[in-house]
Amino acid sequence: ITKERGQAGQKGTHYYSYKNSHQLCDIKFQLFNNNYYKYGLRILNKITGDVLIIFHAKKEDIRKTFYTELRDCIEE
Repeated sequence: ITKERGQAGQKGTHYYSYKNSHQLCDIKFQLFNNNYYKYGLRILNKITGDVLIIFHAKKEDIRKTFYTELRDCIEE
């Protein structure tokens, strides 16, 4: 997991800071919504069910794209 820091540089270079990493074979994910997260996605430990990360998208189509890409990566 990385977080983008600042704007792209003069040559279009983006800067990211490292946050955390998880093996794709050890995770599962859930779509959810509540009062705070209208388009939420949880990454869970497949064995323990512990929540590892919570993401929030601005719109449903963004969440769906992220979900689809993540699912495809796990299946590979």
